[in-house]
Amino acid sequence: MAKYRLNDQLEYLLKDYLDQEGLERDVVVNQAVKEYLIKKMGKKEIARLLKEEAAEENYSLERLLGTNFDSWLEL
Repeated sequence: MAKYRLNDQLEYLLKDYLDQEGLERDVVVNQAVKEYLIKKMGKKEIARLLKEEAAEENYSLERLLGTNFDSWLEL
């Protein structure tokens, strides 16, 4: 997957937050994107797309996400 660059202000704020909380950048960015997509797309659309993708790739949803699918819908 491609890496994305944050603008300078977001980069500064994220770095400070990560330092204070002792968290990894990928964890915070993945959670933020996940929450953004759920908000913008809705849980039903995400569930439909993930199921469609899983069927196409012949993977279980858990394997596709590398985590439990239900965690997407808990927000």
